[in-house]
Amino acid sequence: MPLPPVADLKVMSFGEHLEELRGRIVRSLLLTFFFAIIALMFQSSLMSVVAGPHMRSMQQVKGRRFAAELNKRLEVLHSQMQAIPSREGGAAIAAEEENAAVFESLDALDEERRLLEPFAAGIYRMLRDQRRELISGSGVSSRVDEIRADLGMAIEDHAWGAGDSIETSVRHLDGIAAVVASWRKAAANSSESDPAPPERALKTLKEVDDELVSLVVIADRLHHWRLEKTPLRLLSHVEAFFSHLKLAFLVGLLMGLPWITYEIWLFIAAGLYQHERSVIAPFLPFSLIGLVCGGMFAYHVLIPVGLSYLAGYGDPDLFEPNFTLSNYMSLIFTLLIGMGLVFQLPLLMIFLSRSGIVSPEQFRKVRKYSILGALVVGAFLTPPDVVTQLLMAGPLVILYETGILASVWFRRRARAREAELAATGTAPDDAGGKGESKRGE
Repeated sequence: MPLPPVADLKVMSFGEHLEELRGRIVRSLLLTFFFAIIALMFQSSLMSVVAGPHMRSMQQVKGRRFAAELNKRLEVLHSQMQAIPSREGGAAIAAEEENAAVFESLDALDEERRLLEPFAAGIYRMLRDQRRELISGSGVSSRVDEIRADLGMAIEDHAWGAGDSIETSVRHLDGIAAVVASWRKAAANSSESDPAPPERALKTLKEVDDELVSLVVIADRLHHWRLEKTPLRLLSHVEAFFSHLKLAFLVGLLMGLPWITYEIWLFIAAGLYQHERSVIAPFLPFSLIGLVCGGMFAYHVLIPVGLSYLAGYGDPDLFEPNFTLSNYMSLIFTLLIGMGLVFQLPLLMIFLSRSGIVSPEQFRKVRKYSILGALVVGAFLTPPDVVTQLLMAGPLVILYETGILASVWFRRRARAREAELAATGTAPDDAGGKGESKRGE
């Protein structure tokens, strides 16, 4: 909808100005409520979208903690097994294999006697199970292979910052497998005159086997860390209801923002000279585009990365993440709007340059400080790896460089226009529409 010529604008009193402003505000509010009602029809889907960064960040936190816990416990197991001499370990392995063969024969006999002598067979099974609880661990190698398989998949797709822990866990598994292999070699080279296996080796083998059983579960959860769910908490009965209403209103406001901006512009533009309107008008669509791009960057990058780092900060033995819906929504909308404003940086730099407050040369002089500041912000809000830090700091540097290039381009354009006006003998004020009447004069 083009603006009417200045000559066609009606001169208004102060009361008429207020009446026009009231009409524009009412139309904007009605449009916002209309979109809010539509948003309420899709409230569950919208809430899932809003909660998406929280879910992804908590998956990252759990993935890192699974990797750290697995690494810590495997290190303990590796140390326990290394403390056992190969000769004692070999004797324990030999006893394991001997007992496995005996139990295999007795299991076959049990199948034959189960129907003929059920009472005796029941007593036998009880004694056999007790014996197996005392002498166990023959499955260490198979469980090590099972955990290694899960870690092999996890290293291909792991949470931010979990790669080092997974690689260290694999080395511990290789160490455990090497110890077991050395025990088996010692068992194969042992003679019948060797002493019976000491209780220490059998006990260690039993503890390692039991621990690996639980670590198999953790390794599986680490492999499937993207399937972990951590819902937001509610502290009152009405929190979910009012949170959905707030979300619907904000969605309605965002959907109606282009029209609201247009209404505001029509009200303000009528009081500006033609050359003033021609300067400001081109910035409006770019401002909306920057707002949308900033919000998308915050939703897909800043919020998941930042929440993943902040939610996992501290000792997990001392702190347990437990976030509420209302606090989370306040935080996420603050970050969305804040990053949308940050993406207005090029426009702000262009405005300062065109106003003569700051020149592009001055922007270039402080470029190194802006890059350093972007890297510091990226390092503070991301895990300690270079990729995610650059992912956070990169857009800030790009925005700053874009502002410098745009400022230089607009300055050259202004100088070319001044040279053209000087060549034609036209004053800038005359070309810009000096003497035009403003509304309300």
